[in-house]
Amino acid sequence: MFSFWKSKRKPSLTAATDILPRSIELSDDVLVRFILKILSSQNLTVSALFLVAYENSRVYYSVFLDSVQSAKTEQYAPSFDGMVDWLISLYSRHMGTSTEDEFARRRTFYLYLAILLKIAHTRAKANPSLWELIVDVWLRLLEGSRVLQTTLLEKTSLWTADEITYFQHIKSSDDGQNYCLSLMVPSEIRYHPKISQWLVRDLPENVRAQIQKSDELFREILGQDD
Repeated sequence: MFSFWKSKRKPSLTAATDILPRSIELSDDVLVRFILKILSSQNLTVSALFLVAYENSRVYYSVFLDSVQSAKTEQYAPSFDGMVDWLISLYSRHMGTSTEDEFARRRTFYLYLAILLKIAHTRAKANPSLWELIVDVWLRLLEGSRVLQTTLLEKTSLWTADEITYFQHIKSSDDGQNYCLSLMVPSEIRYHPKISQWLVRDLPENVRAQIQKSDELFREILGQDD
């Protein structure tokens, strides 16, 4: 699982930021738009593979923190921002044309985006208006979740069997969507109107209108209770 993590040379951040931007240099909205632009410009398989990276990012973040602490160095901060810097450096070490370089580069990039999204979530807790942009990212990821089953059935070599264990029970598009919505989408936006509308996108217009009306009434009642 961690074989790609090991680099033959110690990564350095010098000049690496010419390749990928550092999170600390991106404003809140630019950070989220950067992630959304990348996901929206690629096919849904990319979003599905991103979800694998996102689920595994917790484990890799723990490995990163342990590595920083054991190295007793201030080169990388023990934070999500520090991990972004480390991943940028690692990415820059694999710019060759070999299969090994391409493999490591793609994995590193997916993890880089996953950590950026975690940073966006953290920033949104301090700046709640940011959730209005983040919801668009998760709408794209929900679309990607519907191709998780077919993507993983293709036995992509990008992620190992251990890394896709989270998704082993997914047998259909609906399974992928339900997993993503219930366990991955942040609670702050899980019931956002945009997501609610997306979930009923295939229903007849009159049915969608009735659901929306009921949803608005429900929210009004909840507001009165507060």
